[in-house]
Amino acid sequence: MRSERFCLGIIRAEADALAIAPCVPELSLTIDEYSRFKYGDSRLARVYGEALAHHLLPRLLATIDRDCGEIHVTSSAYRNAPPASAALLAPFLHTARILLADQHITHFKTLRAQPTNGDYATLGTTARKTVMQQTAFGLPEGVDLRDRHIVALDDIRVTGAHEAALDKLFAAHHARRVTHLYILDVAHSEDPTLEARLNDAAIADIDTLIAMTRCEQFTPNARFGKRIMTETPEAIHKFIRNVSAEVVECLITNAADDGLDRMQRYQSGFSLLAAAYGKMRGDAHICG
Repeated sequence: MRSERFCLGIIRAEADALAIAPCVPELSLTIDEYSRFKYGDSRLARVYGEALAHHLLPRLLATIDRDCGEIHVTSSAYRNAPPASAALLAPFLHTARILLADQHITHFKTLRAQPTNGDYATLGTTARKTVMQQTAFGLPEGVDLRDRHIVALDDIRVTGAHEAALDKLFAAHHARRVTHLYILDVAHSEDPTLEARLNDAAIADIDTLIAMTRCEQFTPNARFGKRIMTETPEAIHKFIRNVSAEVVECLITNAADDGLDRMQRYQSGFSLLAAAYGKMRGDAHICG
């Protein structure tokens, strides 16, 4: 099985600060925007998803193997609460179908048995490989990847451990080719804190998280939920007082379905959210 990768930008250090060097000259990428995307800003997910299609798909046009038939698109693997990369899927598909009008494009979800117990972005190379080796990946029933060309969307490549796990899964299902598309590639860096610094660059405190929920295009994702559930009790109470019941319900539902309520790292935060939601009125649901 052939595997390849392309990215929109790489990270460079400028006077002890970080900046994104676009791989496409006309593309503007900022770290603060990337950080907001990682915490659920769907407007930026649309920008990145469209950019991945516009700027990276043309590199494949000359080499696409028409014998692969339809192209299968997926994001990084998850169980229930979507990662930030899942929000790239819809805008990417919309743009790709316009650009490749003569090519049938479909999508599928890559399944992950359970989320990481902690922040994957803070782990070093060895720990990431261990997590990926201990995590079961799979496909929904009925997904047939034999001799297919897969496009896997993700936000960042750091060590390549997740990429390798996906390649192993797709090879086992006899895919012919996998193209990994990333917003950022920082695999050249030896700084184990780099990804976490990028993720949190624009997320200073609980007030920033509260403000995020009021954005017109906000989607609660796995990173957002985990961050809330590891805040201090005071911060969590402030969050509960200042966000809608729908947002709290979504976080609780996703956390329970992913088993975070049974992980020591998240139990107290989950309990606080669940108790507060019990006092809130209404049963509106935004996760469906």
